[in-house]
Order: sequence, then C-alpha cells, then structure tokens
Amino acid sequence: MVVDELARCGVDRFVVSPGSRSTPLALAIARDPATAGKLAVVHDERSAAFYALGHARARPGSVAAVLTTSGTAVANLLPAACEADAAGVPLLLLTADRPAALKGVGADQALESQGRVLEPVCRRVADLPPPDDRVAGLGDLAEVAAAVRAATRPDAPGPAQLNLAFEENLAPRRGAVRGRASGARGFPAGSGPATSCVQIKSSTRFNVSVIERFGPVPSAVLRELDESNRFVQKSAESTSN
Repeated sequence: MVVDELARCGVDRFVVSPGSRSTPLALAIARDPATAGKLAVVHDERSAAFYALGHARARPGSVAAVLTTSGTAVANLLPAACEADAAGVPLLLLTADRPAALKGVGADQALESQGRVLEPVCRRVADLPPPDDRVAGLGDLAEVAAAVRAATRPDAPGPAQLNLAFEENLAPRRGAVRGRASGARGFPAGSGPATSCVQIKSSTRFNVSVIERFGPVPSAVLRELDESNRFVQKSAESTSN
C-alpha cells in the first residue's frame, strides 16, 4: 500500500539500494504494477541518492524516491539530500528501520534515530510503524501523501524522509509480502491518492488530510476550519498579552 500510494502521489522513479531490512519494500516496488518501468537498482547508497536527484533535476515536475536499508546506510543519503535542499529539488528518502525494541540494545544496523541524520535538510521527516497483519497496509497513508507534498511544495521543494520500520520475517519464501494488500479498506487499488492535502487560505497556513472517497471538501467545512484556526490565533494572542 505504501508503494501504491507513492505512485498515486506522483513518484515516477524508484531507486533501490538493496539491503536486508528494506527487503519488504524493495519487493513491493519490484512487484507492483504501478511501478513497472520505474525501478532502478543501484548498490551504493550514495550513488543511488544522486541518481534519484539527477532524475528529478533532469525532468522538472517529476519526483524520485530512493530506498536504503537501516543503520549507517542512511548517512550515505546526506550528500544528495544536502544538494536537493540547496537546489530546491524534490527528493523522497525512504529509509528502512529496525523496530523500537531493537534500538539501543546492540543490534546490527541500528541507529537511535535515523530521522535525526537527515532532519536538518528535510522538509518533513515521518516515522511509520512496522506493518501489522491485522491491518491492511503499513502505517498511515496520510503520512505518505504529506511527505510527497512536502518534497514538492511549490514555494520550497526539497528532500523529505519516510522512515519505515520492519519486523522479521523480512523475506517470506512463499505467499504475499507482509503488509502487502491490493488496496486500502474501502479504497480501490489503482485510483487516485488515498489522501490529499488541502491548503486553507488564511493568516495561518496548515494542511488537512482528506479521504478522497468522501469527495471534495465542502466549502462549509473549509469555512469552519478557517474560523477555528482564527479562534485559536486570537486565543493565543490574548494569552500572550
């Protein structure tokens, strides 16, 4: 589902630097019909990140994602992320991670916080929890859409990171990849993004994720949100005075 949503949100190139922890997402990218012809495999993480950066720079309006395994592999994305930040180029950084239980206990390829490595140059950093077989998909699709939007924001495009934790079993020999589903519950596979970010035009700008299957946001709802935002502002000003 994460891969489906990335494709729906406009990601048109997936650059994979293979590793054990990122296997579920790498397999999903390789098997998903939505990514057919959009996959490139580059074994060096630093080179993979610059490949993705070059794709986006050469094709204005496109969005590329680079996938790495966990641990110090994430640090190899920093040079390209810095370049994307300085040049204002959209770049989506997909980093596989170990679950929280394996942090700080001496596990291989584990950093305390992978987000801190790239956060200084990223427009957005989000952590998605390990997939759960009881839930269709992996994590919150709103975070996926928000990350793509942050990377492609018209006023300041740049890098954004999705840090995705995975439990064992990483590469099942048979059956579906864990967390893989044909589509979100109540959301048909292959259609538009599961969520969209709506910009509220007021003195304070903020994003609201809306499930597309409910249709366009009614103007009355937008007015209520705007009024609520203004009320919060006035309350904050009164408190400060």
